[in-house]
Amino acid sequence: MPTTGEVYTYTVMYRPFHPWFKDQLLYGVVEVEDGIQVIGRYVGEDPEDLTCGQRMEAVFDDLGEHSGSIAWRRTRDRALS
Repeated sequence: MPTTGEVYTYTVMYRPFHPWFKDQLLYGVVEVEDGIQVIGRYVGEDPEDLTCGQRMEAVFDDLGEHSGSIAWRRTRDRALS
């Protein structure tokens, strides 16, 4: 699976539905190769600066027992478009 792409869209949630999610309120859809879109949590700097078209790279959370989740953080690369 490709590990870099561009933000296609994102959403910010202001009220977590469970206290565990209080620091995980921004999710994005990143378009990688061949138009495939992958959703994941956003990690990194201020979410207010996030915009569509920004370059992102995948990072992976180890959830144990052969399980994990994908998250996205900004790269220093410029947008492709």
